Amino acid sequence: MDLTFPEEAVARYRAGASLAEIFKLGCHGLTPSEVEHLEIALAAKLMELADYRPYELDLADCRFIGTALAKGMRSVNAQNQAELST
Repeated sequence: MDLTFPEEAVARYRAGASLAEIFKLGCHGLTPSEVEHLEIALAAKLMELADYRPYELDLADCRFIGTALAKGMRSVNAQNQAELST
């Protein structure tokens, strides 16, 4: 299922100055466990993009990933922990 976003939300995302700011916008209306899942999923996706595409992480991306992994690894199943640790 595709997600749809109101035009004003899209404008706010596009105006986001940093990944952390955009992430905070995306967390609006989510439960704490959903926020935790989104954060670790975003970190994993960034790592995946940097691994096989010509996508270069900047320092802020690396800090976001490090923080997400430090906070979220305890909630990730063993198989995903192994994948994220490699």
